[in-house]
Amino acid sequence: MISTEHQNRISNERLRKFQEALDAELRAPSDDHPFITKARIRSLRDQIAQLQEEIKEYRSLKDGGVKELFIEAVSDLPIALIKARVGRGLSQAALADLIGVKAQQIQRWESELYQKASFDVLMGVAAALNVQVSGRVRIYKRISVDIEKLTSALGELGMSPQIVRTKILPRTTSPDIQDDEIDGRLLLLLGAASSDVLARNVALPNLPMRFKLPGGAQQQRTRAYATYVMALCRVAEKCIDVSPAVLPKKSSDLYSLLFPDENPNFKTAVESCWRLGIPVIALNDSVAFHGACCRVNGRNIVVLKQNSSSSWRWLIDLIHELYHAAHEPPGDFTLIEEDETSAERREGLEERRAQRFAVLTVSKGQADALTEEVAVRAENSMDRMKSAAIEIAKERAFPVGLLANLLAFRLAQSGMDWWGAAQNLQPTNEESPWKVARDAFARLANLKFLSRAEHDLIIQALETPDE
Repeated sequence: MISTEHQNRISNERLRKFQEALDAELRAPSDDHPFITKARIRSLRDQIAQLQEEIKEYRSLKDGGVKELFIEAVSDLPIALIKARVGRGLSQAALADLIGVKAQQIQRWESELYQKASFDVLMGVAAALNVQVSGRVRIYKRISVDIEKLTSALGELGMSPQIVRTKILPRTTSPDIQDDEIDGRLLLLLGAASSDVLARNVALPNLPMRFKLPGGAQQQRTRAYATYVMALCRVAEKCIDVSPAVLPKKSSDLYSLLFPDENPNFKTAVESCWRLGIPVIALNDSVAFHGACCRVNGRNIVVLKQNSSSSWRWLIDLIHELYHAAHEPPGDFTLIEEDETSAERREGLEERRAQRFAVLTVSKGQADALTEEVAVRAENSMDRMKSAAIEIAKERAFPVGLLANLLAFRLAQSGMDWWGAAQNLQPTNEESPWKVARDAFARLANLKFLSRAEHDLIIQALETPDE
């Protein structure tokens, strides 16, 4: 958002440079892969469109073309006050004079979206701007929440007591704070307050999701957990301001996007996803739920929950979900995944396509040739597969951990379980893939515009039990 003339001048200069860069891209031939060139042009056009929209909004406010601002929550008030100042034709210095503070204080408050300003300050600013705030406030009867009864009521909906205690309920023990925080989180999850849950007046919301569950999974519990995951996805969608890229359907094109340095690894892939406008959430809860791919407001989001410590397994899972994101038709959706040893992943056509796409992408098309070479070297003997994989990986300068996983996937298609042997060939000194994805979220997500309940819910989801 543009809030000052200085920012407006900078934005117009950036717009000019982006337009020049786009003109140069369209005129000059490039030696890059065609998909990379198209992605760069699309990115420039997205940035130009965003700047044009911000400049248009600022001009409209300055010219008096905006008479009324709409806010959906109290957290929207700071942005509305900034826009109201612009609409009144006041500089930050002029507003400072009206309320008796220094201009630097207004600049600081606005840069922080008034997060550290008191309620009195907000009301003083609103009065100085002659802003009238009106709307509807939904009031829930204040009760003292019985945590045990609430946990039991949520359990009847399918919520695991462990998830309720560690991820949904606040960590604080102060009842005065806890009641409000609980209601804030339950409204995000279920659209209802604790009083509604305790009165058994709540049902799990209908979500656009398809389930692919392991045989031992409890449908109700998984659906309840998916409701929690969808709440996290809705929060994550607010944490990124990068325009979402259109994902390629060819494995070679996706490889180029994920690994611009030609070095396939999980950390680079996760960071590339964020660069492409795709948040990646890593969870570590003990629920029969292997991962998910969903689309929220047109943005793809990937959720990973892999039990293995192998970063190659996590990487293959990530690309598997990106396949679904690229091939799902327009519109929001949620796909709940089971693990790679399941019958669905071995036998379901779309799952097999996604899995093949993943192994071809991560191996840069070498999966079939390499695994066939291992099989030939081992003379199709399961007892000799491990030594053959080590030999071939060394001869071909190919990561043995990745080759072991590719071989395990190939054998799984024939109903053979080689996952234990594959795990034994994984690096033992690599960083936890869950932590890699979690830390990427912490670095790259913008939590600035989240409500308190949204902020605390996503932070608690990314904590380990001992943090």
